[in-house]
Amino acid sequence: MSVKYVPVQWNPNKWLYDAIMLAAVAAFLWVFLYLAPRHDPAISAQIHNARAFGACAFMMLTVILCIGPLARLDRRFLPLLYNRRHFGVMTALVALPHAGFIINWYYAFSSINKYVGLLGANASIGQVAGFPFELLGLFALICLLILAATSHDFWLKFLTPPVWKRLHYLVYAAYFAVVGHVALGILQDQRDHTVTALFLGGAAVVVALHLGAWWSESKDTPDTAGAWAKVAPTAAFREGYARIARLPGGDRVAVFLMEGQLSAI
Repeated sequence: MSVKYVPVQWNPNKWLYDAIMLAAVAAFLWVFLYLAPRHDPAISAQIHNARAFGACAFMMLTVILCIGPLARLDRRFLPLLYNRRHFGVMTALVALPHAGFIINWYYAFSSINKYVGLLGANASIGQVAGFPFELLGLFALICLLILAATSHDFWLKFLTPPVWKRLHYLVYAAYFAVVGHVALGILQDQRDHTVTALFLGGAAVVVALHLGAWWSESKDTPDTAGAWAKVAPTAAFREGYARIARLPGGDRVAVFLMEGQLSAI
């Protein structure tokens, strides 16, 4: 508690951001649960609920990983980047009911503890078909909960920005685990290809945007590193806003105009 920090205060943009996010999540779940046709009547209501929350969490995680490269490709997406931590916390909260529905359905009547059954029921680690995809889902959920728990400004100050940033690269590990969880799980016996199309399309968009952002920035990187890097003309700066540029070494810099003075991060 000896760590002192200045928290980022709530503002109208944050309220609007969260309101749109909550409305989108509610709309997705409502459509999945009540409007989308159920092609397999043998699926129980609890499993249908689990798939709704699981699909929503996957789409949210896909959007989260798309925001970064989109902001690097087009500055108009930067407002989505500023409050992305709220998006991550909500994704973890949506993923929790998915895990709860699955565990309470498949392991409710097990002779052993349901969590022990989850970890030990499938031991086919040495083969692709039948691989314990449940462990991949559990790993992804743990990663999301760690990211959500450390998203507060206190942890950014306490861990220091470099450590905090490296810790939050776990979002990529979580995404790859979710991809494996879905590919080895529901897609193995999926009769309706709607979920398959959403899954493959989302993963392809994430990969394509990251490759596009890398390619765009690699073309803008100078061949030789000089002592100075051009960011923008002084007339282009607006009070309270930043201009972002790529340095010769590959890092990005944000130059702010605050109270008539320029500062860089």
